[in-house]
Parts: sequence; C-alpha cells; structure tokens
Amino acid sequence: MKDKERLLSFDEPTRFIFSHSALKEGWDNPNVFVICTLKQSSSKDSKRQEIGRGLRVCVNKHGMRQDVELLGEEFFDVNSLTVVASESYDEFASSLQKEMLDELSRIVKIELKALSNITLNNKEGEVLAIDKKLAKTLLEDWQTKGYIGEDGFVTSKALKDIKEKNFVAPDGFEAHTKELEELLKKASVSATLDKMIGNGKEEQEIELKPNANFDNPAFQDLWSKINAKATYKIEVDSQELQKASIEAINQFLEVSRGKVKITQATQKEELHAQDLAENAMMQNATNSYERVEHELGETRYDLVGELERSTALTRKSIVTILAKIAPQKFELFSVNPEAFILKVAKLINQQKAKMLVDGIVYSKTGEQFSNDIFTISNFKYNLSRDTIEVEKHIYDYLKYDSEVEKGFATQMEKGQVVVYAKLPSNFKIPTPIGEYNSDWAIVFEKADKKEVYFIAETKGNCDVMQLKGAEDAKIAYAKQYFSALSDDEVVYDCIDGYEGLIDRVLG
Repeated sequence: MKDKERLLSFDEPTRFIFSHSALKEGWDNPNVFVICTLKQSSSKDSKRQEIGRGLRVCVNKHGMRQDVELLGEEFFDVNSLTVVASESYDEFASSLQKEMLDELSRIVKIELKALSNITLNNKEGEVLAIDKKLAKTLLEDWQTKGYIGEDGFVTSKALKDIKEKNFVAPDGFEAHTKELEELLKKASVSATLDKMIGNGKEEQEIELKPNANFDNPAFQDLWSKINAKATYKIEVDSQELQKASIEAINQFLEVSRGKVKITQATQKEELHAQDLAENAMMQNATNSYERVEHELGETRYDLVGELERSTALTRKSIVTILAKIAPQKFELFSVNPEAFILKVAKLINQQKAKMLVDGIVYSKTGEQFSNDIFTISNFKYNLSRDTIEVEKHIYDYLKYDSEVEKGFATQMEKGQVVVYAKLPSNFKIPTPIGEYNSDWAIVFEKADKKEVYFIAETKGNCDVMQLKGAEDAKIAYAKQYFSALSDDEVVYDCIDGYEGLIDRVLG
C-alpha cells in the first residue's frame, strides 16, 4: 500500500485499450503500472487482488526492489499505479482509498491538544510527559522551522531533515530527539497518503524543461560559477584532535546508571480479533522505573574497538584519549558501558567535525554538471495543492515542500530578484558527512549592480547556536565549497526568509 494509486474514470464502462504489465524501458520483470478492466466484475476480492498486484514495489531487470532507500524522492515516479476504471470499479477503488486512509492515518495532525497527551520514553528509561506548556513550545518550534504547515500536517522538510540527520530537538527535549523524530514520521502518514492516493484527473504530468529565464545571461553567469564538480582533501592534526577530545570528554561527559522499566497490566476478560491484530490484549497498564545499581558485571565490551568503529580514528588515538581523560570520567564506563561508548564517540565526532571544517580543501575535478539535470521527464503537479505558477523561476511551475518555502518563493516573485532556481535534487555537494543538496540559486539586483547569492537553506532560525551537529557542519562545508568554486564571487549563506535575504544582500 505504499505505492501511488491514481483513478481515471471514463464514460463507457468496459471498452478500453488493455494495457496490462506495462514495462519501463530496460525492465525485464513483470511490473504492473496500469490496470484497465475489460469485463464487469462484482467480486470485491477479485478487484482487491488486481489492485494489490499493482501496489507491489517494482523490481528492475536485476531483481532489485525499487524501494525508498534506493530511489529516494523518485520512489513514487517509478512506483505509480494507474487504474483506468469503469463506473463500478471507480466506486470500489474510491472506497478502497478511503479505507486505506482510515486504516493508516492514525495520527492526522500535529495539534496542541494531541501533543499535550503524549509521553516520551527514551532508551535510557528517561520519561518526559508533555504538558500544555511543553506542547506549545514544541509546536511553535516546529512551525518556525517549517516542519508543520498551516494545515497542521507534517511537511516534507521535516522528513528531509530527519533523513539527512539535520533534525534538532528544541531546548528541553534533547534527550528525546529520536522519539520526536518517530512522532513526526508517524504523524506524516496522513499527509503522505494524501499525496500517494488521489484522482489522476486532478493531477497534471508533463516533461518540465527550463524556460527563457534559464538562458538569462545573469543566471548563466551564476550557473557557470557553480556547475563545476569538485573533490576534497582534509588535513587534521591528530594531536590537536586528541587534545580537543580529551577536554570535551572531561567537561561534558555525563553517564547515568541503567534503568529498568516495569510494566504491570491485566489481561482483558474478552478478546476480539482486532485486539489480537493490534496487540492490545492487556489493559490498565502502569509503568514504573528502577535504577540498575550493579556495576559492569560479567558482560565484556570491546571499548577501544567500538570507539574505533564509531569515530574512524586509529586504535592508537583512541587509547591515547582514554588514557588521558580524568579518572572519574573513565570510571563511568563501569556504570553504564553502552551509554559511555555512545556519548564518548559523539563527543569525539563533534570535535572531529569542527576540525574537518577548518582543514577541508575543495578543488575542481575538471568535470561539470550537465544542463540535463534541469529537465524533469515526469513532473507531476497539482496547482490546488503543492504547486504554484511563477515568472522569475527557471521553470514555469514551482513545487514547494512547505508553506515556508511557498512564502519565500512568492516574496521573491514580488521583490528585487532577477531570476532564481530551486536546484534539482541531483545537484549534490560532496562533504565528509554525506552528499548535500542546497536549495536556491538566486540573482538579486542591487541599485547599482547585480550580485549573485546562493542560499543553502531557508530555515526558521539560522543562529549558529541553534544549528547543531550535521546541520551546522553541512552549512560550514558548503561555504567552503562555493567559496572555492567561485573564487568568492558567489556568496553562500543560511537565511530565515526573504527579509533575511534582504538583510544579507544590503548588509
């Protein structure tokens, strides 16, 4: 049920061209992309089986499943089922779509009342009951970051930040970052299904090509400065890294004893099929927590080996760091070995990331990104839902990921922007912590000249103190990248909206 289902209704119920097992070019396996019924059927089971065949995730000619992990944002472009339906089939499929939405959309919107009734439990046994005050803080933070749209649904920007490890929990929620990520993922089901399932007649599909703005000399000048591919090398002083890691561990390492969660409940007197399916056979559950007072015990841990794998440092460097940290800090290993390893690795990696930014040097490879990356062969859009028509963009249409992004583009259309582009997803910047896709390329007109700006992210808050971990590092790497590629002619920065762009341009 992860694949996209689109319904097309026709006046004549049974006279259609049969297009079963439509195959994409170069694909040898029988993947169903179109279902077109040639006979009237009153059997719901038969219809379910027919649609179920089309809802399977496709495989390519090598037998590889074309899932989200492999295709990313292109998943629904490949895994798309079109049902050419008669009147009765249309009614059945519409009913099936509603059933899927009702079944899968358990959490529909992120609202204050819903958040106020949630309790977060992390792996270390720490509990955070979200009251109305905390719920308001969380809601305002996610709205500011563009994680929640005006309609209350989770945006694709939230899922993108989670996937790229750029998600940052607000103050007071740091210990429950993973739980908040899972909450957003679950809450996004309904919003995702709304895009997955729908009437194909409401959605347009075209081959989207750049318009005349792409040939604007100003944009071509910008593109020529950033379309060179690059590689990097890094020089890091190992002794400085060891020193910084030791200082960080001595200052920030805190490890709590392990906790045991004890759940007590009574079994329901009557059990129904739904109870078994949902694993809801118990009732009146209460939780209590107890600390584990014993020390390391009989379990043996490869401390050096685990840290070596988690930090990519040599065993010699790991041993040097552990030997020189304060004795009371090293004793925390026996209190909670797993937490000790995770937190020490995190502190070392944080220091490594800082030094990598300072030591990274980008250089051009001699290759360039092709203009072909701007052509989208199967661009699907809906002007009433996720797309706006634009004039200053290099396309005639802009598909936005959030209301924040929509608002930013709308303001650029009315402002001093000459031409701009939301860069395609395959325009990737290499960094030590993974490839990075920047958002906007903008040519902004000043009173006396045109100055080019390249914006990495439109974030609700670009304060460096609010950007943590991979998020801050990727922005720092991108600054080095574009500076090297353009000899400082292209300015790269993080902004919080159109007003932030004005402030950055005009100083």
